[in-house]
Order: sequence, then structure tokens, then C-alpha cells
Amino acid sequence: MLRSIPFAEQPQHREQSPQSTLPQRTELATMEIEDRAVVLQKPLERTAGELYPLDPDAAMALLMNFSDGLYLSAMEAMKRIMAKQ
Repeated sequence: MLRSIPFAEQPQHREQSPQSTLPQRTELATMEIEDRAVVLQKPLERTAGELYPLDPDAAMALLMNFSDGLYLSAMEAMKRIMAKQ
């Protein structure tokens, strides 16, 4: 059973100044992606653990989709950062 993430545990949005340098924008984007991943990791692993005895393939797909999503988030962040250069 999927559970929602309590609002208090959701990552905070960080503001970036218009004068931010490329390294600063990169660090900010990295921190935001990492924050989201950390918040989601435990509930996702718990859900995958509950799903595994019922459907191992679905549990593995859930974890792979999470991993793929992190990669895609990083690529989108890089695209945004480079567009502002």
C-alpha cells in the first residue's frame, strides 16, 4: 500500500539569485535532487519490501523507476542550468 509523504518531510525549495554562478546553480540543483531522493527513499524501500513477496518483478521495477527518475531529474537540471549560461 502506498503512503503519502507528510508535508513536514517534503524538501524545501531553495532560492537562487539571478547572479548565481554556474557552480552555484549546479550545487543548488544537486542539493534539491538529493533532498527529494532522501525524502522518498525510505517510503519507497518500505513499499518495495512489502510488494516483493507478492510480485518481485514489480518491486524491482519500482526501484528501477526511482533510480531512472533520479537520473532524468539530474539531466533536466543540467539542461536548465546550461540554458542559463
